[in-house]
Amino acid sequence: MRGVRLSDAERVRTRVMLVDARSRVIASSRPGEALASTFDLKTNGRASGTFVTAEGATVGFHRTPGYETYEGLGWYGVLVQD
Repeated sequence: MRGVRLSDAERVRTRVMLVDARSRVIASSRPGEALASTFDLKTNGRASGTFVTAEGATVGFHRTPGYETYEGLGWYGVLVQD
């Protein structure tokens, strides 16, 4: 999570997560959040995209790739920026 390229100003207002196929947070830039919560990821069947939450945060997401014929586990990389 720390390896995501964000400026210092962006890092302060951005949450970085890895979310599994059941919407469980399996890794997060917020200490203690992983495995303790879920995130309502609205993909609408898309592999990647953006949307704005009811609270006004911008969410960007991208499905993690598999390898060759393996489709992967349905995980998504997610950025939530206030």
